[in-house]
Formats: sequence, C-alpha cells, structure tokens
Amino acid sequence: MGFIIAHDIKDHCDCRKPKPGLLLRAAREHDVDLRRSWMIGDRESDIEAGKRAGCKTILIRSSPLNDTSEGIEPDLVAKSLAEAVEKLLGYKG
Repeated sequence: MGFIIAHDIKDHCDCRKPKPGLLLRAAREHDVDLRRSWMIGDRESDIEAGKRAGCKTILIRSSPLNDTSEGIEPDLVAKSLAEAVEKLLGYKG
C-alpha cells in the first residue's frame, strides 16, 4: 500500500475535494465498491466528492453554518457521527 500525499488546493489536483480522485484511488487500491459505500462528512465538498465517486452520502450538520448551499443534496443528514452511524445501519434505501 502506497502513501497518498495531499496536494495544496491551488494545485487543482483530482485528489482534492470536491473532486473524487482520492476516493477513486482508494477504491481501486482496496477493491471497494463505491456504489455500495458511504461518504460521511461535514462540508459540502465532502458530499460532492462522495456523489461524484458514486457513493451515498451523509452530511453531519452540527450547526446551520455547514449546510449545503449549491444544490448538493446528501442522501441523509445527521447531527453527529454517532447519529450518522445509527442512520446508516438502519438505512433501507
């Protein structure tokens, strides 16, 4: 397994969210089916990267300040990581 080195946002690299490059690379290297995977995050860029990679998504919305704004809709919303895990385990969609 190789190390993944993050680039600066100014590099406009595929590995920087909201681009899905890092998720796609991890899926290739670890044989992960992204269509059956979940991206959980607290920022719009996390949700967008997950959507672009083909994942279902959960937005951790601990306050109104980290709401989605540009039409990026998560599959589920939770107030905490613990709540996100509960919702994920009970998800029937």
